Amino acid sequence: MRTFSYHKTLFVVIASFLSLFVFHNALASQYLTLPLNPASTTIVVNSIFDHTAPGSSADGNVTRFDGAVGLLANGDCAPSNSLGEYYTQPGGGECLVYDGHNGIDYSASIGTDVLAAAPGTAEEYFTNCGGNTVRLQHTGEGHSTLYAHLSQFLFSIGASVDRSEVFALSGNTAGMGCSTGPHLHFGVIDGFSTVSSNRIDPYGWSGTTTDPWPYNQGYLWTTNPPSLTPPVIYVSGTISQDTTWESGNVYVIQSSVTVSASTTLTIKPGVVVKFNSGAMYVFGTLDAQGVATNTIYFTSLQDDSVAGDTNGDGSVTTPAQSDYYGIFVYDTGTATINQARLRYGGKFSNDAGGLFNGVLRLGGGTATVTNSVINKNNYGVYQKGGSITILRSSIYNNSNYGIYNVSLSIANAINNYWGHASGPYHPTLNPNGTGDIVSNDVDFIPWLTKNPTPIGSGGQCPPTGCP
Repeated sequence: MRTFSYHKTLFVVIASFLSLFVFHNALASQYLTLPLNPASTTIVVNSIFDHTAPGSSADGNVTRFDGAVGLLANGDCAPSNSLGEYYTQPGGGECLVYDGHNGIDYSASIGTDVLAAAPGTAEEYFTNCGGNTVRLQHTGEGHSTLYAHLSQFLFSIGASVDRSEVFALSGNTAGMGCSTGPHLHFGVIDGFSTVSSNRIDPYGWSGTTTDPWPYNQGYLWTTNPPSLTPPVIYVSGTISQDTTWESGNVYVIQSSVTVSASTTLTIKPGVVVKFNSGAMYVFGTLDAQGVATNTIYFTSLQDDSVAGDTNGDGSVTTPAQSDYYGIFVYDTGTATINQARLRYGGKFSNDAGGLFNGVLRLGGGTATVTNSVINKNNYGVYQKGGSITILRSSIYNNSNYGIYNVSLSIANAINNYWGHASGPYHPTLNPNGTGDIVSNDVDFIPWLTKNPTPIGSGGQCPPTGCP
């Protein structure tokens, strides 16, 4: 059994320490992301979850998730008291002293943004020794997360909170005798009650002996060390009942996904959908509506610029046009897409004598696309049937056509930006256009002369071209 003294620093910058522990239980899904933003706050853990007796009175030892045990007999970094509370050493050094702690204490100055560690619902807001405290309920996981010592709660009870959304500000409860410095207490609860449910350690247990706390459910962070990287959910096959893909998650379509007739797939703001090489077939309803501050992405598995290196190959692969087929809408299908980016699709099919594809292909049904970006594809949109309306969107840098229509109906594509102020190229209707090419039967007049999804200054693409 390893031991550590209380008077020594336990964690300084937690990332370097926790990266040593890569073996852990896998009893529950890895779905939690950091409750603080490492881009603006140095991630420092002051106190950890005590596996010996979390939430109980001090018993003279603290057991860390890797099995190391700190004994009070080895020394204490600060004077003890009945609460065994949080301390900061003179000079700012951190030490562990919280015997019986049932969560994780992060160093955070007053007013620091507190992020939701997973999508959830604000179910409780109360004040006790932990100061202003919020509990978010994550129904799909069977857990809740707890955030204490807050200076401000920015939402209301019952409100839905997205992953990594700022919903509170950190604070300090020194005046109540419950801390001696500002920080954030973060805890995980197995269940939906702060009274009757067990607290669990999101780091799980990686010790060589049996975990003294039998209620833990494995490593719950999405990455090791913890980060803001959202969890990856692999999907394939047929969706035959109404389904929601939750904000902040990454969904990887491994081969293909079919939304069956009379079924709705709802994709919430902030979702990233990555295709390995296949397609999404829509016979029912696809409802993918992002917001300006939380865009939905449909992109390639090799696209590391959004949601990170999902396929885990570093820089070995890079995204390219035609990496996957795209979204196919059929006769009974309806697709509503708003505030989304669709890129790197339009893969050519060799079956049935060859089949041209856009990242969005209509064989029938209806599709409405608004406030979105369709770029870096083989074909942007390929319409063989059905009806489509595209408004206030940017369609550019697609290698063949921005929109190609061989159906019997007119594609409504007015008031869109085509990559250049001169509009799209059409041999007779706009021969001087230098934007994406459009086929016949595309109503593109009038067009926008500036990008409605600003990338460069003035709402236009930079001199190097639209990315």
